[in-house]
Amino acid sequence: DQIPSRRLLLLFGSQTGTAEDVADRVGRAARRRRFRCTVRPLDSYRLPGSLTGDPPPRGPWISPGA
Repeated sequence: DQIPSRRLLLLFGSQTGTAEDVADRVGRAARRRRFRCTVRPLDSYRLPGSLTGDPPPRGPWISPGA
């Protein structure tokens, strides 16, 4: 039996580096649990242009092509 591939994308926003440190620690923990994990700064991630509708109430920063 083969374990299915589990993927995790961790996006962080940080001015002081604290969130980046936390994201890196979570990423390492996820890899130990056999996740394929990518850790990236939030501003490096481009949302798909196919998003429609309003952002969730706690995510007003989300907008297509941002």
